[in-house]
Amino acid sequence: MKLPSLKSRKVTHASMDLVEQVFRDLAFDLDLHNEPEVQKAVGLLANGKYLSFVQLVDSWTTQLYTSSREHFRWNQLACLLKKYPFIDPSIDREAAAMEKFMAAEHRCKRMNSFFRGLKARPEDSRYALLERMRGWILEC
Repeated sequence: MKLPSLKSRKVTHASMDLVEQVFRDLAFDLDLHNEPEVQKAVGLLANGKYLSFVQLVDSWTTQLYTSSREHFRWNQLACLLKKYPFIDPSIDREAAAMEKFMAAEHRCKRMNSFFRGLKARPEDSRYALLERMRGWILEC
């Protein structure tokens, strides 16, 4: 069964059954199928609560995990479907993307200000760490 293109934004019942099955299969392959969060996501999908599903899955990408393997597993599952066109087509996706971009730019601006402040105070122990990070980045 072919999934609808992003341009059509038509989500049929049959395509949603396939999406749910693919999600379940990947969760099983990643050994996450018994996790309460995954069960909740499957329930949201099954009940057609796509916006809630996308919000829940998106939250998995920003969580802190205890290992790189755990981070990889959860992010693989989250990234599989978080951009599938579940959401009501009346939602302005471009505006939402711009809002997210501007928030990221604001965080970068704050971090740059913090780093400039450290550079102005070389006696601060964090300054040495900053310089080591810069050196490492330059070597990459």
